[in-house]
Amino acid sequence: KAEEAIHESEKRYRTLFDYVPTAIYTCDAQGRIVEFNQRAAQLWGRKPKTNDLTEKYCGSFKIFYPDGRPMAHKDCPMGRVLRGEEVPEDEREILVERKDGERRIVAVSPRALRNKRGKILGAINCLYDITDRKRAEQSLAEAANQRDTMYRFVERRQAARSVQDIYDAALDTILATLHCDRASILLFDNEGVMRFVASHGLSDRYLCAMEDHSPWKQGARNTHPIALDDVDLARLPKSLHKTIRAEGIRACAFVPLITEGRLIGKVMVYFDEPHDFRPRELNLALNIASQLALGIERKQAEEALVKSEQFHRALVSQTNVGMARSDRMGRFAFVNQTFCEMVGYKKSELIGKRIADIT
Repeated sequence: KAEEAIHESEKRYRTLFDYVPTAIYTCDAQGRIVEFNQRAAQLWGRKPKTNDLTEKYCGSFKIFYPDGRPMAHKDCPMGRVLRGEEVPEDEREILVERKDGERRIVAVSPRALRNKRGKILGAINCLYDITDRKRAEQSLAEAANQRDTMYRFVERRQAARSVQDIYDAALDTILATLHCDRASILLFDNEGVMRFVASHGLSDRYLCAMEDHSPWKQGARNTHPIALDDVDLARLPKSLHKTIRAEGIRACAFVPLITEGRLIGKVMVYFDEPHDFRPRELNLALNIASQLALGIERKQAEEALVKSEQFHRALVSQTNVGMARSDRMGRFAFVNQTFCEMVGYKKSELIGKRIADIT
C-alpha cells in the first residue's frame, strides 16, 4: 500500500510537472539535465538527452545575452547557480535560440537544491517566455519614439528658414524612425528631370548616375510606395543593378512626394542588407513624405513671395518716377528715393508727415 501510494504520488507529480504552463527543468550537481517538462522542450525546440555530460546546464541550442552576445552554456544562470553564485535580478534575462534559428526572450529563475549541510545537490530552473511582452513593450516604445520624432520634424519644418533646412529635418527623421542606412530626396526641376536635392550616405558617383531615374513621371497620380526587399532578386536593368550594388545597397524603397494630388518628387530609403519592408513601415515613410511635401510647398511659396516683394520693392525704389503711399489720414507711409529728391527731404523726415507739411 505504501508503494502504491508513492507510485500515485509520483504520477500526480509527473502530471503536474509535465503540464504546468511554465518551462521547468532540473540539473544535478555536475550540470547534467535530469528532468524537463513538455513546456521546456517546446521552448528549446528539442528534447535534450538526460543524465548525459554532453547536455549540461540548459537544453537550448544556443544562448545569448540580451544584447546579442553569445553566452556559453556554463555561464548561463543555471551554471552560475550550480557554482554557488547569486544571480542578480537584472541578469536573469537571456535569449535562447532553436535549431531553426528562432530566438525567444526568456526570464529565468534558477534555484540551487541543497542538503542539510548546505552542499549543492543540483538545481531547478523555471523559464518564462516573455518574448511577446517584450515585443509589445518595444512596439509601444518605438511608437512613442516615432511620435516624438515626427513632432520634432514638424517643429523644425515650421521654424525652417529655407527649403534646405526642411530637407535636413526630413532626412534626420527618416533615418531615426525607419532605422535605414541611407536616404535621399529628389524633386522634378523645371525641365521635368528628377534631381537629387538632399542625401545622406550616398557617393557623388551614385548621385550622378541615378539622377533622372524614377518609376513615375512628373505629375503622376495615384502613386504608391515601391519596395525592393532584395535588390539581387528584383527585376532591374543590368546597368541599374550594377550601379546600385556597387554602392553597397541591398534593399531600397521609393516613396512618392505628392502635393495637391500630383507627384513632385520622391523620397528614397536604402539598406545595406536585404530588408523586409512591412506595410506599417511604408505607411510611416509615406507620412514623413507627406509632411515633407507640405513643408516644401509652403516654403517655396514663401520664398517666391519674398522674391516677388524684393523685385517690386527694387523696381519702385529705383524707378525715375516719384512714388508715395499715404494712410487714410493723409500721412506718408512710404516714399521712394526719386520722390525724396523731388521734394528735398530724407525718407525719415517724410514718413508720418502730410503733403501740406512739406508744400
